[in-house]
Amino acid sequence: MGWGQARPRAILHFNQYDLVIQAALAGQGIALGRRELVRPLLEEGRLVVLDQLPAPASSGHGYWLLQAEAELRPEVAAGAAWIEDEAGQEATAPLHRLLAE
Repeated sequence: MGWGQARPRAILHFNQYDLVIQAALAGQGIALGRRELVRPLLEEGRLVVLDQLPAPASSGHGYWLLQAEAELRPEVAAGAAWIEDEAGQEATAPLHRLLAE
């Protein structure tokens, strides 16, 4: 598809859970969170659970799952497989995985 040389503009890395949630609250992306820890934010409507959202209309844009290393740790591979499975349930086009160099 001509995207072999695609590179992300930036990657955010967080080493503290509260920073992940603050980034999601600021509209910088999605976060995986423990329901008990984010329940007040869900109840206030400041965060939403993605599986309760309607499927978005096609925008012509895509999502990319970037793989930083050739060999994934088992827990990372399991997380990536879950993301691919979830995305595949709504996708009309295949999900592409890139190896970031």
